[in-house]
Amino acid sequence: MEKLLLLHIFLFCWRSLNALFTVEAPKSLYTAELGSNVTMECVFPVNGKLKFGDLSVIWEKKDEVRKDVYILVKGKEDSESQHSDFQGRTKLLKENLDLGQSLLQISNVKLRDAGLYHCLIEYGGADYKTINLKVQDTQ
Repeated sequence: MEKLLLLHIFLFCWRSLNALFTVEAPKSLYTAELGSNVTMECVFPVNGKLKFGDLSVIWEKKDEVRKDVYILVKGKEDSESQHSDFQGRTKLLKENLDLGQSLLQISNVKLRDAGLYHCLIEYGGADYKTINLKVQDTQ
């Protein structure tokens, strides 16, 4: 948990110092039906071959309390810090990381999944983007 806090502090401080590294969100709004799957995306510069051990990816949900959705720190998954709301329902599509794509898949979408998400990337520089997920109840 301490490592995660330090990484957050580093990411926010580094963002102001390193304007060359930019995370982008091709879509800022996703809509999913209750019970379906959704894949949200943010992209980042790789500049050649990805060095997986240098990459950190954090997807978090911004609620009254921050909820860790998926955490990869220096190439290693940290499932212990994942919020219980998301356990067993999320995965990062790692095969796309080489292309500079961080694709978070949430399965069996629930109404409580609706809200704002931050996609934080550290890879030589650091940045984040905010993505909104809306959930529709089909009943």
